[in-house]
Amino acid sequence: MISTLVVYFLSAAFIYITLYYISELRDFYILRMPPGPLSLPFIGNLLNLDHKFMHLSLGELAKRHGKIFTIKFGSDRVVILNDTAQVKQAYNGPHLTSRPKVFSIDFFLNKCFMTCSDKQEFRTHTRLMKNTFRVISDTNLNTKITEEAENLIKHFESYENKPFNPRKDCHLASLNILYNLAFGQRYHRDDSELEEILSYSSDIIKGISPAHPVNLLPWLQKIPNKWLNALSKARDRRDCLLMKKYHEHDATYKEGVIRDMLDVLLKEARNAKAQGDENVLRLLTPEHIVINIWTIFFAGMDTVLTALLWLLLYMAAFPEVQSKIQKQMDEVLGDTKPTIMDEKKLPLLCATVYETLRYSSLSLLGVPHSATQDTTIGGYYIPKDTQVMANFWTINHDKTVWNEPNKFSPERFLDADGDMRNLNDFPHFMPFSTGRRACLGKNIGKSEIFLLAAFILQRFHIKLPQNAEPVLDADVHFDLVPKAFELVVSKR
Repeated sequence: MISTLVVYFLSAAFIYITLYYISELRDFYILRMPPGPLSLPFIGNLLNLDHKFMHLSLGELAKRHGKIFTIKFGSDRVVILNDTAQVKQAYNGPHLTSRPKVFSIDFFLNKCFMTCSDKQEFRTHTRLMKNTFRVISDTNLNTKITEEAENLIKHFESYENKPFNPRKDCHLASLNILYNLAFGQRYHRDDSELEEILSYSSDIIKGISPAHPVNLLPWLQKIPNKWLNALSKARDRRDCLLMKKYHEHDATYKEGVIRDMLDVLLKEARNAKAQGDENVLRLLTPEHIVINIWTIFFAGMDTVLTALLWLLLYMAAFPEVQSKIQKQMDEVLGDTKPTIMDEKKLPLLCATVYETLRYSSLSLLGVPHSATQDTTIGGYYIPKDTQVMANFWTINHDKTVWNEPNKFSPERFLDADGDMRNLNDFPHFMPFSTGRRACLGKNIGKSEIFLLAAFILQRFHIKLPQNAEPVLDADVHFDLVPKAFELVVSKR
């Protein structure tokens, strides 16, 4: 009896594996999908990726299979674009405007503009969020960034020339700016609610990584396990706090008084209700409002934090760049506090922000896109619902389009007179993605990075601890983040 079961099992396994690879070869040679390495049942191309250096693994696959190739995350085939023209064709075109059903992203971001696939709903979401940004930017963006920059300076001063890890202080600054813009609130170091936000945010960052087990192995989404349980706990903790903020604002809202982003959307909801606009109103439920705002807050906080940490590390690793920036700041500003409006006056610092975004390529793959119908890219067939991602690391380090791409050189963004070149001169530079789904908050994010860096560099010399060597390799989360490092800052 046992031997018969074994024979049946082996026969079924043989048939399954045979059909699996027939399907695999059909994708490549009959359907003419982009080429790629053969995958394994259930785990896909898990063994083809070094998850500590996923960006480098993807680059090696591009060398072997071409600038457009496919891999499988579990059973899901994903098209990876490694060429600027392909990315812009895909992301600006009409057929790759949807979002795929990436489990953990949908798990945390349902009911928000980022995961919305319906074209009309996406247009409505975008209009509402752009209006929210406009109202906030026109009122007190510079004031709120300056407030946090000055607090960050005080924290740095408190270390009194001793080595420290800047992550926690920079995290607090980036969180406070966006939390203040979003919910009209800021935190101090020892605030218990802050610790709760940092804790669940850390769990969510791990959860939405392409390398997270539930994303790589979809069958884990269907059975109880420690990874799924951790995601559920993080979401519940987040939602509890968000709804508390919503109800506090709703109870204290005053017509004509806009305190923050939440008030802007509460006003939009009241206007839609008064006008009987059900199409808008159904996208402004309490859940929609708080998840949309949290998405902007969460994505912006993480991007600003990671970019600022890379910039500080690069200033310590490349002191000659730091000295040039500070010389220009001294000549232009003296002791005057920097503002957002100083970007044009401080082209070298502005160029350094851009070079930090290029060199680190912190947004490794961006947010994935999905085909709304059968389409083609670069002559290859892309079936409906196929997930498509841009490998920004490879694009940002392509020797055929960048001069010495592995060198940190802010001057590449400057003209002969030292002024910022037009970014149209850099079609390969897409720090906030591109096309119809490009980052809505990119201008606010860029202003935050610039102004926080300006305050720090105006006040301090930044260096590594004695005998420490800079480690510029990244850890792979959803973004590419610096490995833990320490700095020493001394007053100028």
